Amino acid sequence: MKDHLFKDQKKVNDFILTHKHNPFPAPPASSDYLDNPAKFIIGRDNELELITSVLKESLDLPESKLMFLQGKQGIGKSTIVSSIPKHLKDINIHNKVMIVYFNTSNDEKDYHFLNFYKQTIKVLDDTNFLEKLVFATLNKILILGIKSGGKLEQDLQNLSISQEYLNKIETDSHLLRSLLNNKIPILKSEIIKYIKSNYRILREYLNINFNFLLTIIECFIGDDAFNASNALHGFGVYEGFEINTDNDAISTFNDLKKLTKWIYGEVTFLIFFDHLERGLNHPTEVYQALFSLLHSIRTQKHTCIFISGTLDAFTTFYSILDEDRRLQIDNWLSFYETLRPLDPESVANIVKHLLGDFYKNSNFRPDYSYPLYPFGSESITYLYDNTNEDIRKTLIELHEKIKIFRKNQVVTPVITFFDSLLNFRQDRSLHLTPREITLFAQKLVDENIQDKNRSTQAEFALINLIKQVKNVNSAITDVKHEKPIGKKNLKPDVYIELFGRLTLSKVKKIGIEVKIYRVGKEVEKKYVEKTHSLIEKDLDYITWVTTVPLSRVKHELHQSLKEKVGRTAPLSTDQQAYLSLALYFEQIFKRQPDPREAEFVLNRIGLNIDDIIIDVTGKKPDKIKHEEIDTEKPEDGISKWIKDSPPIPPTPPPDIKIDPLIPPGKEEEQPPVDLNKIKSEQNKNKISEIIIELSRLGKTYANKATISKQLIKENGIKNITKDDEETIDLLITEIGKEKGLVVKPTRIYFKK
Repeated sequence: MKDHLFKDQKKVNDFILTHKHNPFPAPPASSDYLDNPAKFIIGRDNELELITSVLKESLDLPESKLMFLQGKQGIGKSTIVSSIPKHLKDINIHNKVMIVYFNTSNDEKDYHFLNFYKQTIKVLDDTNFLEKLVFATLNKILILGIKSGGKLEQDLQNLSISQEYLNKIETDSHLLRSLLNNKIPILKSEIIKYIKSNYRILREYLNINFNFLLTIIECFIGDDAFNASNALHGFGVYEGFEINTDNDAISTFNDLKKLTKWIYGEVTFLIFFDHLERGLNHPTEVYQALFSLLHSIRTQKHTCIFISGTLDAFTTFYSILDEDRRLQIDNWLSFYETLRPLDPESVANIVKHLLGDFYKNSNFRPDYSYPLYPFGSESITYLYDNTNEDIRKTLIELHEKIKIFRKNQVVTPVITFFDSLLNFRQDRSLHLTPREITLFAQKLVDENIQDKNRSTQAEFALINLIKQVKNVNSAITDVKHEKPIGKKNLKPDVYIELFGRLTLSKVKKIGIEVKIYRVGKEVEKKYVEKTHSLIEKDLDYITWVTTVPLSRVKHELHQSLKEKVGRTAPLSTDQQAYLSLALYFEQIFKRQPDPREAEFVLNRIGLNIDDIIIDVTGKKPDKIKHEEIDTEKPEDGISKWIKDSPPIPPTPPPDIKIDPLIPPGKEEEQPPVDLNKIKSEQNKNKISEIIIELSRLGKTYANKATISKQLIKENGIKNITKDDEETIDLLITEIGKEKGLVVKPTRIYFKK
């Protein structure tokens, strides 16, 4: 970040370090309809519109609707659920949709209609819907008495309310509540008596169970509200009214809907079943009971059921239902939506929205160029990908990072891709993820770097890695950049000398030509011809590191010299990414790579130094053991990375020794193999995998010794005998021929 863009950066940082509410949600960072509803939603407009269209259809047509919403955990299903009420209010149909929300239970008993009714009434009571419904009902009954005349109008004269108030009730919907609660308390019992004495007439207008009507009214204006409320909730009896069976519950639920319709007109009940995965502990019992409940609800007109859950939950749900039940579900479904991960731009907008709320209380804001400060679009994208596109985990990580800033009282911005590697990378090895491979490969061909400079930088990066390997490989005696050799003083981009401490006749000279182009279709003829001249007289071996094919002049090299040439094919995307990692290693990790890391990165680029030495000499190189050069206890890559850099992310426990070249969990997957079972099927499969992996490095062949060495290394075999080496060699020959490859005494040639 450029300092001049942040004149008030310190003040912005000071504001971040206050104890004001952390801008990002803490674990578990999930939305909940009742306890933690979503304040906003971004990137789900299509899903909300689809849900809205189904609800509008449910208002117009009596047939019940069923909607499924599925997706992996942390993708925002509950956020959609909890944002629907606000969305309905925005489009002005919230008064026509009665919402009942449930967290899916793991107890099959909760899916009897009686229990469903009890939960529904509780939700409607907790949200004050029932109270509003009762006072609206009383209001309408009194207005009906005024307008209908006859006995209904005559009996109104017995109420302790003046004609003036009665006339006002029709235009002031809140007046009756005020009269009942404050001015004329006796009016409560008088109204209940009025309804009882006129119930036969009222039934012509309101065709419901009057015991239900009197009970629900008693809950809010009667003298025995406690017992009435218990009976309404299904836990007791009030003047003959009780609900203790599924049929009672269904009947009362119908009466509730009829009363709602009489007051508000046609409405639809939206019933949410969230977190379907909570039934996975007892799936057979729970999901069969849920299926029965769904069909009971389906008999109710103007109902809309919405079920959300994970992919596993829906897969299990469908697998438990037999074929005819699945067909019924399929015929009933209004839509079945599978949520996909949000695009990175939407995730960045969510972060921007949260930070906007945070900064609105501050006199100082980040520069307009950094609206996500102390983060950036690259770091947000990287983190979202690193959490397997889990928006919940992404926000939790940001929450934890703010906590670290506050704990250490220093803000270390995480803006760029490299900042992200330092702060958010979970993998402690040097194995790059697919996302990292893409980004590193893009960095290699950055348009802001000229091709000449790009190639030169790559040459020095390779020299740096080879020098590290030189510390543990006694065969390498010198590494130089563009060293003039021979009578013509031609210069290979990278020059490696082998066995320089021995007699002159045993010295081997190797060249690496490096051409990293962003533009251009091929390596120019002059560079290829230079290598031909070098290989004819001055070098024992030469190989290419390039992003484009070589000029066709490469075919003009004499057949007898072709064995002295290694790879000529362009680097794959993976290999380009690891070359880019070599370029930026010190910038990211704030240190030099150690010999093991250097060897690992070179191998990934396709420059296996041991292979090159075998190609030149036909022998395995002698190596200095790593322990001989380590003066301190070895540290894994990530702990060095953390120690030497400004941010202070969590450090792995000190008693854990991590091999930076092996992905986590790999050790457990590769138990040592018994030498007596050297011909085991497991070893054959391993050899086959090694051959396939080597074939992808772009070379035309692989040394048998390399395959053997890799097998021995992966199986942890020690004290290998000559007989074992011969057995492995025979296995490599056998498997190579099975794959249709050309097998020579020391090499396997790949088909190109």
